[in-house]
Amino acid sequence: MTLSRHRMRQQNTAYRSEIGSVPVAAGARLAMAPSGVDLTVPTPSRGWRPGELVSFTLEFRRGGPVKAVAVVVRPGAVSFE
Repeated sequence: MTLSRHRMRQQNTAYRSEIGSVPVAAGARLAMAPSGVDLTVPTPSRGWRPGELVSFTLEFRRGGPVKAVAVVVRPGAVSFE
């Protein structure tokens, strides 16, 4: 898995930089999106279908592991809740 942040250059071109962590305050939320912080997960050989649930564990430096579930969306589809 790769955690990354997307940024814009002065020439209006986007680039992605890999990051090792993201600060999240206690009780706060972190919305991941293709235009900001995102997590790239390798696709299994059978592929994924939109709507499928993918579970993983987030590790927090001071709070320990937290199990999370993500919903698979088709490329280009962005959903914020």
